[in-house]
Amino acid sequence: MAYKLSTEEMHRLSVAEFRASNKLPLTVVLDNVRSQNNIGSVFRTADAFRVEHIALCGISPESAVGLIVNGYAKDVLKKLPMEFAVEAQKLLSISLEGSVG
Repeated sequence: MAYKLSTEEMHRLSVAEFRASNKLPLTVVLDNVRSQNNIGSVFRTADAFRVEHIALCGISPESAVGLIVNGYAKDVLKKLPMEFAVEAQKLLSISLEGSVG
């Protein structure tokens, strides 16, 4: 079984360090991509390469937020104990329509 490195062992930047770091002057455009796995993968890869911008086109903001959250959270949620499954699904189904922020 492979050993999973911790965040410290990977020498990852903190959130503050990441925000202050120089970004690759590149915009990744996703046009009408609806697979949460693909969107999550692009976001993680863009983070790893410190891409400056990601643009989602062809889908509504509400759908985009759901796809992004599901794409990021899917692997994590699979590893949660079963008693958290109902709560996790409720979180993923929250509508942000009409919210402020």
